[in-house]
Amino acid sequence: MADQPEDLVSVSFFLEKNKAAQPLPFRPNNLLSPTCTQLPVRNQDFNNEGDDDSFPRRKGSLQASMMREDKCGNFPLRLITVMVKVSKFLDRKRTLVDRLRQKNESAERLHLEFGNCYQPDFQILYARLVNKLAKLNEQMESYLKLVAEYGSTLLPHLTEVTLTSRPETLRKFCLSRATQLVKQCIPPGMDHGLDQGAVELVVSMCALLLQLRSLGQQQTLSAYDVRLVNKVLVEIKDHLEPKVRQSFEDSVEVAIRRVTMSLTNNQCCSGMPLAS
Repeated sequence: MADQPEDLVSVSFFLEKNKAAQPLPFRPNNLLSPTCTQLPVRNQDFNNEGDDDSFPRRKGSLQASMMREDKCGNFPLRLITVMVKVSKFLDRKRTLVDRLRQKNESAERLHLEFGNCYQPDFQILYARLVNKLAKLNEQMESYLKLVAEYGSTLLPHLTEVTLTSRPETLRKFCLSRATQLVKQCIPPGMDHGLDQGAVELVVSMCALLLQLRSLGQQQTLSAYDVRLVNKVLVEIKDHLEPKVRQSFEDSVEVAIRRVTMSLTNNQCCSGMPLAS
C-alpha cells in the first residue's frame, strides 16, 4: 500500500481490511444444536462492483440502507467505492481536458493558416472528444449527487442550511412564504379578476417585512443584509408608477430604512459589530 499513491488504492484493499476487522461467522454444530441453522450472509452490494450504473439507481431510504451496509471504520464501504470511482473519473477527465486543449491549439493554428476550413477527420475527432467529455460529466454528476447524499446523512449539522445565515437564501424563503400567505388571503375564484401587478407588489412587501423580522431575530447582522434590503426597496420602487413613487418614498421607504438603521444601531450598542 505504501508503494502506490493514496488515490490509486483499489477497492479490494478496503474490502479485505473490513473483512479482517469483522468477527468470524458462527458455524453451527449439529451435535450441540440440531435445530440451529446458519443464516445466509447477504453481500449483494459488492457483487456488481464493476457496474457503474448500480449506485445511482439505488432506491429507498439512504439512511436505512446505510444501517445495513458494511463499514470500514465509520464510513460505509459503498461510499468509499463511489469515491474511488469519482477519483478515477477525475483522472479520466483531466486526460480528456488536456486532449481538448491540444485540439483547441491545433484548431487555432489551422484557423490562422486556412481560415474556417477544417479537415473532416479533425472535426470528427474533435466531436468525439467533446461527446466523451459530456458523457463523463453526466456520470460524474450522478456519483457526486450520491456522495452529497451520504455527506448530508453522515454529517447533517454541516450540510444543514441556516436560513438566516445566508441573505439570498433568506430572501427566497421569504418570497415563497409571502406568496403562500397572499394566496391564502385571496378568495377562491377571485384570483383571475385581480391586478397581477398589485398582487406582486403585495407579495414583495410581505416578503420584505418577513425578511426584516428574520433579521431582527439574528444575533449577527452583516453589511450584505443591509445592502440586500436596500436593493429590494429599489426593485419595488422601480415597479411603481411615477405618480405613487413619491408617496412610497415618504411613507414606506423612510420607515423601512429607520427599522434597518435601528437594527444596525442595536448591534453596535450591544458590542456586536456588523459582519463584513
